[in-house]
Amino acid sequence: MVEVKGYGQADLQAMVDVWNEVVRDGIAFPQEDELDLESSAEFFGSQTHCGVAVEDGRVLGLYILHPNNVGRCGHIANASYAVSSEARGKGIGRALVEDPWRREGRRASACFSSTPWSPPTPAPATSTRSSASPSWGPSRADSACLKAPTPTSAPTITSSRP
Repeated sequence: MVEVKGYGQADLQAMVDVWNEVVRDGIAFPQEDELDLESSAEFFGSQTHCGVAVEDGRVLGLYILHPNNVGRCGHIANASYAVSSEARGKGIGRALVEDPWRREGRRASACFSSTPWSPPTPAPATSTRSSASPSWGPSRADSACLKAPTPTSAPTITSSRP
């Protein structure tokens, strides 16, 4: 069974392996340079949250979460997801995407423009899906934008991809 949890130092090498695999694919992430153990500690450590999907002690996927903006827009965030090619198609991506809802409940909402499945049940039902990249889905790394509502607003869904 897959468990999604916050990462620890012991997870870094496996996170590097998964991240670099997606970077090498050259499709989902903008980076061209791969991470090493030292740069990964700085990169993952600078995120607001990093979750790892672990099964039988192995890291099969990860996500990073960080603000998209500052000031009054600091509550709008961006998440990027990566799943090891050997674990794709097994629901790892879905488990990673659902983690903010599990952790934050209705305080988190998200948009998915390249996933072929709907957001988890707690999310608002106003989500839209794009067929621009129907082959991606949970088998590739996908981006989602997350928004935790301010006290005077309700959760909303916005898109970060065309």
